[in-house]
Formats: sequence, C-alpha cells, structure tokens
Amino acid sequence: MNTQQILTDRIKALEDNSHLLEKRLVAAVQTIQRLRHDITVGRIERRRSNLHAAEIAVANILDEREIVVPKELAVIPSKIKPGQKRSGARNRTHDIVSKRWGLWKIQHEQGYTTHQIARAWKCNRSTIEYARDKGFVAGRK
Repeated sequence: MNTQQILTDRIKALEDNSHLLEKRLVAAVQTIQRLRHDITVGRIERRRSNLHAAEIAVANILDEREIVVPKELAVIPSKIKPGQKRSGARNRTHDIVSKRWGLWKIQHEQGYTTHQIARAWKCNRSTIEYARDKGFVAGRK
C-alpha cells in the first residue's frame, strides 16, 4: 500500500466515525428533549396532585368567622377612668362566664384553636387557655 491509499483509508475511517458520533449525538439530544418533556409533564402532574391535596386540607380547616359569639356573652373590655381604678366589665358574673366558657368548650371540641376562638371573641388567647386549663368550668369565689 502506498501512502496515498493509507491516508485515504484513514480519512474514510474518520468520516465514518464522525457520522457515527453525529448519529449518537442526535439520539442523545432527542433523549434529552424527551426527558425534559417527561420532567415537565411530571411537574404539571405533581402540581395538580399537590393542589388537589391542598384543597382537601383547606376544606378541613375551620374558619373563625364561623364561630358564633352572642352579644350578651361577648367579652367587654373594662374601662379605665382617669384618676380611678379599672372598672370591671358588666359581663363577668359567674353565670355569664359559665355560659361563655361552655361555648368555648364546645368550640374547642369542634376543632377550633385557642387563637381562632380568641380572635372571634376579640379577647386574649391566654383567656381561652386559662378557661381550658380550668376544664372550662368557672369556679365561684
């Protein structure tokens, strides 16, 4: 074989290899595109699944706007008159407090949190927690 023939064979082998590599590269690009598509579809499906799960979870969450607060049992803040002691509110008698705590107990048993009950009743959360700690039973003085 002469040098010309050897060079021709080598160039032909290189061209064949480059065509083979080009075909493999095209296949790899197509595989990557297919994988990207599958990932995107998976994200969309996962998002749908998560939204569905979130809707179910939100449906089970209780809203404090649904809590009933009778006017006669609502917590009325005491007033501080200038130069005098804090005056007690008019609705802190044993009967009213017992009824209020009874409603709080029912609302707590329904699944409302102390924060939700306090926001609905417009009082401090620790007031509800105090009643809960006492078993929602108002004691007499």
